[in-house]
Amino acid sequence: MITERLSRMTLKLLANYGQSAVRKLLNGHPKALAKHLTTRSSGNIGNPITDKLARLAIRVIEPDTPSSQPLIAEVARLGTELEQAQATILALNAQAKQLIRRAEAAEKLGQTDALTQLYNRGFGDIALSQAISTAVRYDQPLSLIIFDIDYFKKINDCFGHSVGDKVLFEVATTIKNTLRSADIPFRYGGEEFVVILPDTQISGAKIVAEKIRAAVEALQLNSKGKQITVTISGGIAILNKDEVSENLISRADSALYRAKENGRNQIETAEQLAA
Repeated sequence: MITERLSRMTLKLLANYGQSAVRKLLNGHPKALAKHLTTRSSGNIGNPITDKLARLAIRVIEPDTPSSQPLIAEVARLGTELEQAQATILALNAQAKQLIRRAEAAEKLGQTDALTQLYNRGFGDIALSQAISTAVRYDQPLSLIIFDIDYFKKINDCFGHSVGDKVLFEVATTIKNTLRSADIPFRYGGEEFVVILPDTQISGAKIVAEKIRAAVEALQLNSKGKQITVTISGGIAILNKDEVSENLISRADSALYRAKENGRNQIETAEQLAA
């Protein structure tokens, strides 16, 4: 009688001890089950419900147990309590994961420019200050590029603002896809983009800027059967000693202005002070 009751209970309450334990009980080997439960329960340190459940199950199947009914009831109660605790833990874990996903989405939304999906100006300013601090601390070079889409107003006027938005997105995607994972691109404002290049000398920055310029020029964009010609100009500056972010961007912007004055679709470099 006791073995039959334990057989039915074990399927539900002692599943965590494995199918072999259940099979031994159903096959009428209570002593083998007792040994199995003793071995398994020793590895469940820190789980008092599981440990007590195992000890009580062992006592129930001993033939000389004076009264088995209270012990069977206790096993059932502890089994139910364990199931409820596990269900609560699963529910809390699910809620925690959902909250983490929402927090990550909110953080990304606060850092991202909605149109281009690059970092926004606010995040970019913080990232640049941090990059400068790192460059100074570890005595590493830091380069910065500022790009501007050539004749962007003309694109808006000729094709409409929805096409202009598409051009912004395609240029931003091209910039992002050309960079290393350590580089930080962000939308500076309007049709201007900034790229932070950690641990990069001016020579390396020139190579990166030229790759981006050529990739943008090669874009195949059209609207209503009309080809859209898109080019960008760029200005590069490398961090000078004791320079702040505002001055670094200003020098890169001056180089950009020269690139536009010289005919656009080209890259110019700001003068670097002697170390």
